[in-house]
Amino acid sequence: MRIFLACLILFFGFFSILNVTSAQNEMTGGQINDALGNLTHVRILPDNPFYFAIKLKEMFGRFLTPSAKDRAQFDFIIASKRIKEAYLISTKGKNSQGVLKDYDSALINTRKQLEKARGQSQD
Repeated sequence: MRIFLACLILFFGFFSILNVTSAQNEMTGGQINDALGNLTHVRILPDNPFYFAIKLKEMFGRFLTPSAKDRAQFDFIIASKRIKEAYLISTKGKNSQGVLKDYDSALINTRKQLEKARGQSQD
């Protein structure tokens, strides 16, 4: 549970860094690298031909996850991978629309599993 909360805090911290306020017009490279360092490590990007193996591994891992609480944590980690992949793809100048759709579905899955865990009286 602590790991999940830490990931949640880092996730929202990353979005608060990306939301540029009127007081701060531009992000520094250090701030962006700091936020990216807090996300899950990504080795293979979606433009790699072996990316399908990563997706298969993730689907199999999610299938083997026993409880709704653990699936919610797993889905949250997947969501953090997808947002980092989208950022890295967009820095290459490529279209990251597909990765952002995967990110959205991972967040939807996380929410569903959290509601399911709450219904089962899991922490």
